[in-house]
Amino acid sequence: MPDPIRMGVIGIDHRHVYTMITGMKAEGAELAGWWTDGTPTTLEGFLKRFPDAPRMDTPEHILDDGTIDLILTAAIPSDRTEIAIRAMRCGKDVMVDKPGCLSLQQSSNGSRRPSPTPAGSGPLISRNGSRCQP
Repeated sequence: MPDPIRMGVIGIDHRHVYTMITGMKAEGAELAGWWTDGTPTTLEGFLKRFPDAPRMDTPEHILDDGTIDLILTAAIPSDRTEIAIRAMRCGKDVMVDKPGCLSLQQSSNGSRRPSPTPAGSGPLISRNGSRCQP
């Protein structure tokens, strides 16, 4: 049996992060840690759902961790493209809540991604995670 995917979360500003994590955990992934800027309104719900997940001091702790394969982000929409690009530059695969970008400039930046990530799949832009729930 292969090792489980280890995921880190950067930015929990939208509630879709709950279903993104829950869906990945249902497939056997492990939540290795998370970071968010400040205290978004989703913080209480996040801590209630994932009380054992360690909060990191900086996003770099997640990005620099060689054991983390996948980055999930539901940060504020204007930050999502940059988080995804930074993660891919660190060799991570990425799942981004919608919208993945807000402007043509961000879209252009995201399309010129760095070399393929170790899994070779590059980014995965998620749809509305709540539609996937029974």
